[in-house]
Amino acid sequence: MELPISINGVIFVALLIVPGVILKKFYFQGKFTTQFGAGIFADRLISSIFLGFMIQLVSLFTIGKYFEISLESFVKPFTIYTGDIAKQSLPNDAYDHIKYLFLYLISNIVVGAGIGTIAHKIVRLLRLDVIFHIFRFDNQWNYYFRGDILYSWDFKPRKKGKVLSTVVDLILDVDHDGKKKMVSGILTEYSISSKTGELDLIYLTEAKRFSHKYIDGKDEETGLETKRKVGMTDIDGDCMIIPYNKVIDINLHYIIKEIDRTKRKEILTTVFGILTLAGVTFLMVFPWWLDVSFLRLIAGIITSMFGWILGVTLLIDLFVSDDDKKMTWGARLSLLTLIVVIAVGVLKIYKISVNLPYWPF
Repeated sequence: MELPISINGVIFVALLIVPGVILKKFYFQGKFTTQFGAGIFADRLISSIFLGFMIQLVSLFTIGKYFEISLESFVKPFTIYTGDIAKQSLPNDAYDHIKYLFLYLISNIVVGAGIGTIAHKIVRLLRLDVIFHIFRFDNQWNYYFRGDILYSWDFKPRKKGKVLSTVVDLILDVDHDGKKKMVSGILTEYSISSKTGELDLIYLTEAKRFSHKYIDGKDEETGLETKRKVGMTDIDGDCMIIPYNKVIDINLHYIIKEIDRTKRKEILTTVFGILTLAGVTFLMVFPWWLDVSFLRLIAGIITSMFGWILGVTLLIDLFVSDDDKKMTWGARLSLLTLIVVIAVGVLKIYKISVNLPYWPF
């Protein structure tokens, strides 16, 4: 009686849990790998089963559709084979079923890895994890050290552009000249503890330290002899490694390559101008081939051109307008709603029916 449960358990793990685990493994990659094994085991198990079930749906409606494969075609033969295995015998076609099951499992793993990688790339490239907290990874340090946090709603940076590097100022819990040691350098790398998920080590290049000693010198304004602090001095070495448990305070400076917004605005303005002209031309010419009355034709042309201009205006506001001249999100949502209503009205005026694609779920 234990054998059927064992076989069903193996099939359950192979078809649901393993693909889900693979998907999460490829989604939590790079600096976010520590999140893969974090959390309560029951939560991770449930999420893996759910993701595995979704992978099965994708596989069955893609791979299975073209190769005429169904989940029943695997589960049913193994259920039948249970009695034969108990009798220490296997039917002749068992090898073929095992071979196809193995290939199907490999395809599930590939699908899971592909979905996980694509989802990770989309979230990171579009900065969805920076803009929306629901997509945010647990490794908060990456957002600050790499400058991604500047693109979130919580920050309004003085400069806008691409972050080239990050300069880190650290006050350490180490005495130097009777005071706490201060060092600074360019952040090259950092490591996260696999056990706690917290920052572990910080790697700096071109490191400098602040000296509190005084030296003789001349005042630049008066030219008189005076004493001044040594200030920042170079630290010999190529890379300075600092344990985070020795850090008291952290200050970050972002070296940003500013974007030439004037040139970008000119290009986008030209593109939207061409888009407006092409859209208006199409909306004035195309309706004359439709079988509608003259009044409907004129009403449709005027209404569609008005909606098209509103749509281009919304795009200009999103991508071209200066920050102090942008509309609020409430105004944008209202404008988008009006554009959708106008589009539906134009379809009604022209008596055009739209058949939406149907997915066979």
